[in-house]
Amino acid sequence: SAEHALRAAERALVKADQRRADAEAQLAALGTQVAQEQIFSSVEIFQLILDAIPQRVFWKDADSVYVGCNALFACDAGCDDPSEVIGRTDYELSWKPTADLYRADDRRVMATGIPKSDCEEPQIHSDGSEIWLRTSKIPLRAADGRVIGVLGTYEDITDRKRAEQAVRESEQFLESIVENIPDMIFVKDARDLRFVRFNRAGERMTGHSRDDLVGKTDHDISPKEEADFFAAKDREVLETGKPVDVPEEAHSAGALAHRILHTKKIPILDAAGRPTYLLGISEDITDRKLAEEALRQSEERYRRITETITDYVFSAVVKDGQAVSTTHGPGCVAVTGFTSEELSRSEE
Repeated sequence: SAEHALRAAERALVKADQRRADAEAQLAALGTQVAQEQIFSSVEIFQLILDAIPQRVFWKDADSVYVGCNALFACDAGCDDPSEVIGRTDYELSWKPTADLYRADDRRVMATGIPKSDCEEPQIHSDGSEIWLRTSKIPLRAADGRVIGVLGTYEDITDRKRAEQAVRESEQFLESIVENIPDMIFVKDARDLRFVRFNRAGERMTGHSRDDLVGKTDHDISPKEEADFFAAKDREVLETGKPVDVPEEAHSAGALAHRILHTKKIPILDAAGRPTYLLGISEDITDRKLAEEALRQSEERYRRITETITDYVFSAVVKDGQAVSTTHGPGCVAVTGFTSEELSRSEE
């Protein structure tokens, strides 16, 4: 983790500084080639450790001037080698637009002695491009405990942030579709058939807010006989793993009283093929059914009328200017001598 890397870098830095100090003391006392080699060895090993860490590592002095970093950090800063970063400030590196933010963090960590752990923050480059970092910083202390700078690590989480943003945008897009579909959409938990989701049309059709409906079952909001029927269809979907089409569902309670719904129920399966949710889509077909019934009754009344009239009455269905079918009343026999069936056959 970033915090683990930060602590490891701090320990390596302290150890390397101690070894450097020891070697310098030996060099001053003995002036030997061995002491010089110890210094170079200590520095090289420390740099190798830093460059092997997958996070970017850096440290600054009390004035937020860079004292060292690893190769990944130098690359991000636009430098070919960590040595090119030493002596510079954030104002002189590729992320100048966010330099004030970083230096304020440095001062806060050094002043309070409180580490900053796993904070997600943007980094804006001079060319206007933006990336996202997860950064940790701790105060860098001397052997006597004085704060002499700040040690930090970060990792580039831009790809993850972009993926999260893409997921959010996709979810918002799907949410917009679901909420604006005129049919009722609901989702039930496969374990107990409790509602977990309703769209806006569902609220309008049931007369209840989604907050009132979520967590309840059909038995909480519908008469027992109707709820038993709904639950039986739900279990059929979940047991077979196949969608079920219910052409007509009659309701008798609440805002749905005397309404007829056409409902489709679909299992939502997990990666192992087990049903975890049940998706329902219900269309209110009451008006259509009433119109169909009104048309049927009208046709029946017309049929009865034509059968009682003794005069010759006939009707025709016209399509594209042509009669596609005709109906002859009983009076046709007296006028033509043919029955309505004979006249219809002659037209064929």
